[in-house]
Amino acid sequence: VLESEGQRDLVAACLRLLTTVGGPQNLALVRHMLGSSDFVVRATAAAALGALGNDSDLARLRAVAVEDESHWVAINAARALREAGQVQALEGIATSGHERASVAVQILAEVQ
Repeated sequence: VLESEGQRDLVAACLRLLTTVGGPQNLALVRHMLGSSDFVVRATAAAALGALGNDSDLARLRAVAVEDESHWVAINAARALREAGQVQALEGIATSGHERASVAVQILAEVQ
């Protein structure tokens, strides 16, 4: 199901399910979905990667938080960073002057 990107809602639902019950065996597929052409799939994959990923995935999430063309994907990546305890990374983005600094500020404000 996850390999049929033409069904956005079904793929996103499966990724949300993996966020809860998935494991390391699902990481390759979740990482692949982060490169989808569909922003809904990428946003959901960012959340799933935050839940399932390891330390090497944190750099990937930081990059997505500042580089993805979709604001929604960036928000989901930033939330995943926060949930992974990467507050310093978010603070760095927030003070960077980057156009996505406001995303990091928003996610940091959600904590307080």
